[in-house]
Amino acid sequence: MTNILFYIINIPFIVINNVDIEYFKFTQKRSSIDIIDLLSLGGGGDTFNFLPQYIIDYWHVTIITIIHIFLLLKIKKFDTKGFNIIREILGEIGTFIRNKNKGLTNYKQIISILLILILLFISLTLSKLLPFLLFINLLAITFISIGYSITYILKPNLDIKKWTIFILIGYILIYFYLQDIWSRTDTWNVIIFLTYISIPILLVILRGFSKISYSDFNKWITSFVIPIILLGVSYIILLNNLSGHQEIHINAVSNKFVFFISSIIILFLTSLLILIRLYPKQKGIKEIIIFLLSCYIIILGARGGTQLKPIKPIHAGIFSNTQNSALILNTPFCILHSYFSKGLEKHNYFTKEEVNKIYTTTHKFEDQFQKKNIVIIILESFSKEYIGYYNEGNGYTPFLDSIIQHSLVMENGYANGVKSIEAVPSIISSVPTLMNEPFITSPYSTNSCNSIASLLKKEGYSASFFHGGARGTMGFYSYTQKAGFNNYFGIEEFLHNGGKEEEDDDKVWGAYDGPFFKYFSEYLKKEQEPFVTTFFSITSHPPFTLPEKFENTFPKGNNTYHETVGYTDQMLKEFFERSKKEEWYKNTLFVITADHTSGSNSDPEYKNRVGRYSIPIIYFMGDSSLKGSNTTITQQIDIMPTILDMLNYNKEFFGFGKSIYEKSISSDESWAISNLYYGEHLLTHEEGFLIGREEEYTNFSDKNLKEETKVNKDVIKLLKAIKQKYNNSLLNNKMNINED
Repeated sequence: MTNILFYIINIPFIVINNVDIEYFKFTQKRSSIDIIDLLSLGGGGDTFNFLPQYIIDYWHVTIITIIHIFLLLKIKKFDTKGFNIIREILGEIGTFIRNKNKGLTNYKQIISILLILILLFISLTLSKLLPFLLFINLLAITFISIGYSITYILKPNLDIKKWTIFILIGYILIYFYLQDIWSRTDTWNVIIFLTYISIPILLVILRGFSKISYSDFNKWITSFVIPIILLGVSYIILLNNLSGHQEIHINAVSNKFVFFISSIIILFLTSLLILIRLYPKQKGIKEIIIFLLSCYIIILGARGGTQLKPIKPIHAGIFSNTQNSALILNTPFCILHSYFSKGLEKHNYFTKEEVNKIYTTTHKFEDQFQKKNIVIIILESFSKEYIGYYNEGNGYTPFLDSIIQHSLVMENGYANGVKSIEAVPSIISSVPTLMNEPFITSPYSTNSCNSIASLLKKEGYSASFFHGGARGTMGFYSYTQKAGFNNYFGIEEFLHNGGKEEEDDDKVWGAYDGPFFKYFSEYLKKEQEPFVTTFFSITSHPPFTLPEKFENTFPKGNNTYHETVGYTDQMLKEFFERSKKEEWYKNTLFVITADHTSGSNSDPEYKNRVGRYSIPIIYFMGDSSLKGSNTTITQQIDIMPTILDMLNYNKEFFGFGKSIYEKSISSDESWAISNLYYGEHLLTHEEGFLIGREEEYTNFSDKNLKEETKVNKDVIKLLKAIKQKYNNSLLNNKMNINED
């Protein structure tokens, strides 16, 4: 039951907050909800795993939850006399304030104030340290007591309405306090844990303050407490899985959750009042079952199924091409999805003629088109910091270092964003995320735009996309279908076609890179040429787990991430060794890059906003005909145009990036743009690094962004032109030149 409730409670959390899978790791074997596994208490088809994975992983939380529920059901036997004394003392304070006495005339009043001060002091100093506070959290008791005092001042004779207000005030005070401690990463997680775990006991304590009958109290308090505990526990799990690049989003995630939980409490209490006033006293089991089933069906339909993430407008691309997506979508769904999204602002810095002279999104290359196979390999969280070639031989990637010697290597490669969900459209469609919401989940995700797959399919190519995670992960399946890929292969397809769950599944994100690379190799053996394919690795993502046989095999360095980097590098080596034996190999262009950096940079050269976006970009031909070092500033959105340039693609296409062989049409400079936060962008150019938001621009000459220099007006013009083209193209759905 705990496991089932855990899932049920998280459905609205995921729906309302649009939680990214990068921020949330389910503790089940899958990163999606299988209804059969759910009903069998998380067995996952494994008869030996009768207990849910949640209970196994968080057994201590489960035990405490069971104890609390047991106490709630035994409320009649819980002695509240000691806490009634506190009620009387707080009541004296209320009497004192209401009567507006000029001074303290009663020893009880003095004791009351001292008691509150002592409780407040103890709670603020000890609540995060003492383990026994798992059962009585002084911090929460203090706030609840203050809330009760305020309510008692309003009216000493509590009825159900005042009791409800009292609970609400206590929670509001708690969450106001929690909002102030989000940044205290050494203590706030513990405090949240203690606060949630203590809720049942607090409500038992408050039993002495209420006028509610024992039977009614048992019923509605129990139904209220279980969801709140599980919400809290699920959030603790979420927070425990925030690391690396995810930490920079913690405040936004936290604030969303506080707003969400507060809204749930308010909605619950409002519903409770209505229920008390209007609902009939007697209801049969039939009506209750129908009500619960109706709620489940409504929620299930609203979110589009039992998968981890709810459906979004981009899912229409699964069932139809881009031009017909609007026929599948419905107006209420789109309105609800986009209502809380802040849309892009239309820019008119320049006239149409002026902006086209500064920056263009239209590309065409002359010459005879060459049909070469394309293999794009996206390595999870592979920062330049960990590659020996870029760091005087100090790294964890011996194979990458060796293949770079036979490749065209970009010395100045940058990611356009900091999340995997931002990297995929940047790389395969030349569409970056220059807004606060990833393009894939934005209201503009259904816009018509080309991709490396859609363009090359018209030239007779087959297109496939491989990612070892679940199909619903970060919307990759929906996006790649919309982008024109014929086939998508994830953990489900891998296991269905011979993958071994116990050995090959990391139980967190999906398939380990080694077996999934082998699966990729087997597919390419049978793939008809010419083909374009993308492989996205996952093992070098937190929590950095390795197959048991590879543990303690690779250098660990000073970071848990390093060992998985070495593992993925070795698996990449084995993939190339297998590929060399295939006929298609020599006629294939390989592109090796990263989705983003790890965010755990330790080298001072990378521990800054420029280093935060520094990634490898490597072009390798199977016949070794492409070699050299290129210092052109380049980025993920340049990969698609560069590939098409190398193929001599001679038709016009749309892309926000440019080929590495192209220059800006307004100058001979190369550049790269990276999305920071809240409308701020980093433009890397040949004279330095420009950081700007609206009309505030600062230019630096060094990567550490310490030496400020004069701002070049032409560079500002370029940044404005990029922003104007980007915003207006998305707003007007003008992201495709040739549509059939």
